[in-house]
Amino acid sequence: ALRTYHYYADSEVLSALVKYYDIPMANVRKTLQIDSVFLNNGCIVQSENYHYDNPAHNFVNRTVSNIDGEQVIVRKRYPLDYDTSTVAGTEALALKSLVANHILSPVVEQQVLKVKLDGSKHLVEGNVTRDKEYSGNAIRAQYIHKLHLPIPSLDTTMSRIDSNGNFIYHTLYNPSPEIGPNKYDLTGNLIETISRSGVITAYIWGYDNSSPVAKIVDAGYSAIEGVLSANFSLLGED
Repeated sequence: ALRTYHYYADSEVLSALVKYYDIPMANVRKTLQIDSVFLNNGCIVQSENYHYDNPAHNFVNRTVSNIDGEQVIVRKRYPLDYDTSTVAGTEALALKSLVANHILSPVVEQQVLKVKLDGSKHLVEGNVTRDKEYSGNAIRAQYIHKLHLPIPSLDTTMSRIDSNGNFIYHTLYNPSPEIGPNKYDLTGNLIETISRSGVITAYIWGYDNSSPVAKIVDAGYSAIEGVLSANFSLLGED
């Protein structure tokens, strides 16, 4: 409950009165949304059910959509969805640091599944982020992988931290990252990234490192640093 206080004072009498009121507060969650599109020849109804599978947080873990009889499930995992009691690898250590620093909203993995008429679930899309902790408690995405699926997969395994403390993810994720390795400056700003096709992109930050002021494609940050005759220290060189 939220308690509010009101202070009343009598200017002529040296006395005061404090009254308080309790306002009941509830943990309100969105659980269902229905959208209808009316056409000349009928109506298309789309419904979305929102599921909160982890009582430790209020983020949506599953969205189940029904569009003209086809069911699609979007699953998400957040830092609190991983058991970080035992961590060893770089990614697992970063997840533990995210929780310790109360950075709980980033989506670590997202999968899209389609449900067939027989009820079987088929994995059709997915991406997973491998984080790394840099100096100064800067926790950033070092690599982003996407699923490589020639055909939908019945293996709907999601990422986890195994008993040895290592971050494990689906074997069908493309070993060549979609993005990464990324580089960051000492304030945690992204300054360089490389796509899976090899395209390198650099970012220049200004206004006391608060906002990006330039994006340069096909040039590394080191080359730009030389052109600008600036001295920017890099994170994530390894």
